[in-house]
Amino acid sequence: MAEDRNLTVHTYREDLAEEIYGRLAGYVELMGAWLANMERSMRE
Repeated sequence: MAEDRNLTVHTYREDLAEEIYGRLAGYVELMGAWLANMERSMRE
């Protein structure tokens, strides 16, 4: 995810943007899991 973010900062290629856009749903799941772990850690 961080690599995709770095690629999009200074890249103006539509094909690359579409490719990364297609991966966003997976990042939602990843960020949800990360958030759940952070919340669990804060309760412990």
